[in-house]
Amino acid sequence: MVWIQVRPTNSAGGSTIAAICQGVILGGIIQGIKVENGVFAGGPFDWATPFALLCGLGVTVGYALLGATWLVMKTEGTVAERITRLNANPKLQYSNDDAGRAACISDYQRYIDEIVRGLGQDFASPPPLNFKVRRVPQFKETTAPGGYADTGSLDGSRPGVFYVNLRDMRDIWKYQMRTLAYHESVPGHQLQGVIAQRLSDVPTFRKILPFSAYDEGWAVYAERLGWEMGFENDPLDNFGRLQAEMFRAVRLVVDTGIHRKHWTREQAIAYMREKTGMSEAEVVSEIERYFVMPGQALAYKIGMLKILQLRTRAQAQLGAAFDIRQFHNVVLGSGSLPLSILEKQVDAWLERPHAATH
Repeated sequence: MVWIQVRPTNSAGGSTIAAICQGVILGGIIQGIKVENGVFAGGPFDWATPFALLCGLGVTVGYALLGATWLVMKTEGTVAERITRLNANPKLQYSNDDAGRAACISDYQRYIDEIVRGLGQDFASPPPLNFKVRRVPQFKETTAPGGYADTGSLDGSRPGVFYVNLRDMRDIWKYQMRTLAYHESVPGHQLQGVIAQRLSDVPTFRKILPFSAYDEGWAVYAERLGWEMGFENDPLDNFGRLQAEMFRAVRLVVDTGIHRKHWTREQAIAYMREKTGMSEAEVVSEIERYFVMPGQALAYKIGMLKILQLRTRAQAQLGAAFDIRQFHNVVLGSGSLPLSILEKQVDAWLERPHAATH
C-alpha cells in the first residue's frame, strides 16, 4: 500500500477536511500534472477535474474539498474487488427503509429538475417538461431494471414518469444516480420521446416506433452530455458515469458470448460480476434480459459511438461555426431512425449553404 500526499494550491487552504469521498483516478499525467517521487508536481491541481480515464491503475482516492491534503492510496485486486471496497462506505447509500426510498426519489427529482432548467445551453428550443419520479410497482421489481422511462401520453394530458427500482436500497449507489437520471429522463429517453411526440410532419408511427440503436445510443450519449453540460461536478458522479461506460463494454462481450459462443447463464453472470462490480441481483436481472432479447444489449454503445462520430464530423466541417444546439435539432428532429438514415440526415444538414452560418 503506497500513500501519496498532494497539497492543492487553491486558496481555500487549511487542514479542515470538509468531505472525504472515494473515487478512481489514473496515475501518471493528469492535465499536465505529473507524479514525481510519489508527489504530484508541475502545476495546480483542481479537485473537480473529471476522472476521465479511470480503471488503468485502479488507484483509490480520498479527497478533501476545501484545500486540505489529498491522500491517494494504491489498491490491488480486480475491478470488482476495488469497487466492492469503494461501496463499503455507508455514506454512498440510503437507508433500506421507506425513509431511504423517499430520500432517493427526492434526489432523483432534484437532479432532473436541475438539468431541465439548464437545457437551453445545448438545445435550441427545448419543450416544456414536467417529469415525475416514482417507484417501480412492487409486483414488477424483481425483474425490472434499475430505472425506466414513460414519456407520457401523445396529447400531453398525462405527464411522463421516471420509474426507479427500489426493491432493495442496498443495490442503489448515490454516485450512479445522476447517470441513470440523465439516461432515462433528461436529456435522455424522456426528452427525446417528448420531442418525437410533438413532431407535426410525420405519421403517428414515426412518433412512437423505436429503433434500439438510436434510442439507446441517444440515452448513453445523454449521460455524457450531462457531464459535458457541467452537471456532474462531483468526481464521484463522473466515476459513476465511467462505470456505466464500462458496463456497456461488458454488455458487448456478454451478449456475444451468449448468442455466438453459447455461454451459460452462470458464465454470463460470473463475467459481468467480475468486470463491473455490480450486485448479483442487478446482474441476474440484466443477463436474463439478454437471453430473451438477442442483440439488444449491443445497441447502447453502437448508437452512442455513431452520434459522437457524426458530432465530430460536424465540428470538423463547421469549425467555430458549429452550434451544438442545431446539431441536436437535426439528431432529434425526425424521431427515432435507423443509424444509416440518421447519418444521411446529418450529412444533408451539413451540405446546406446555411449550415455554416449557425
